[in-house]
Amino acid sequence: MPNEWSAAIADAARSPGASFGCFGFALDSPRLAARVIELGVRLRVALFGLPYGDQAIFVRREAFDAIGGYSPLPIMEDVDLVGRLRETGTLLAASYATVTSARRWERLGWFRVTAQHLRLVALYFLGVTPERLKCSHAD
Repeated sequence: MPNEWSAAIADAARSPGASFGCFGFALDSPRLAARVIELGVRLRVALFGLPYGDQAIFVRREAFDAIGGYSPLPIMEDVDLVGRLRETGTLLAASYATVTSARRWERLGWFRVTAQHLRLVALYFLGVTPERLKCSHAD
């Protein structure tokens, strides 16, 4: 978490329309591929308002309660949560970033891991159940 995490939460609390928020995304790798992925995440959040769980999503208690909390899904629970939270208000994207380990990308390949993430999200939005996605998802 960024050192400024509490300031981001306070900003969200002062923003009346925001019912949930997220931090930026950074990978702990010096590689150019990491910067490209970080840019892609910034674009995804800016264009689609779709942060993932590794961006430390934070939620107003009343919004969380209004949607009935987390759905018991084996995968895509963060995407499901964000989709349902949109009904309660807007997303506040903090300018501070959480740092995520790049080990999986480095071990399995930058393109392969990114393509796998995109494939899973696309299939989810096309209606494939999280249970089927989990069965097809291998590290």
